[in-house]
Amino acid sequence: IQLKKRNIQHITNSFKQLLLLKENCESVIREIIDLIVFMDKIEKPIELTADDIIPACMRYGRESYALHLLQKAFEGNETSEDATSNLIDIFVQLDDWPDATGIWKRSLMTSSTFNNVEILAKLHMWDQVEPLYRKIYAQTKSVDSFIGLSRSLASMCCWEDLYKLYTDFTQLPKQYKNRCAQFYAEAAMHLGKWDDLDHTLKNAPD
Repeated sequence: IQLKKRNIQHITNSFKQLLLLKENCESVIREIIDLIVFMDKIEKPIELTADDIIPACMRYGRESYALHLLQKAFEGNETSEDATSNLIDIFVQLDDWPDATGIWKRSLMTSSTFNNVEILAKLHMWDQVEPLYRKIYAQTKSVDSFIGLSRSLASMCCWEDLYKLYTDFTQLPKQYKNRCAQFYAEAAMHLGKWDDLDHTLKNAPD
């Protein structure tokens, strides 16, 4: 019996290591998740935490099981900020905007944490996000806030306001230009800035 327990623990640890791998092992991970789901259904769950399983589910197209685990965590502890944030993530990934927004509104009753710029950006509340990113960028000149501001303006089709930041865009290191070139390419197209469009596309993803 002891040997059996030891073997089970060894397999569980191996599963955990595979689930947390950053490399793409899609076929293997999908098989592991399917086994985890099956064992859960027959009420003999593998001893892995939701935190071990959920990121892999969201990465490899098993959103429904991730949602099942998140809802259990949320119902068990409605004030858990991690559970709430993950639940918002999964609804957004499923394009279920009403439920994502509903969870966000409910969370505001217990914590102001969920009124931050990252959560608002996930929910595509661009009119609220844009002034926040603009303020952060004015104060810090951080690349992430610049990209967030650019995305916000592009999402609201504010092409002229976006193009006022074009000089700042040209001064970014190449790897960061790659992350927001699509916004400036679209702005250049709408505003007829053809030379700038050609330059911007050289920095855009394929």
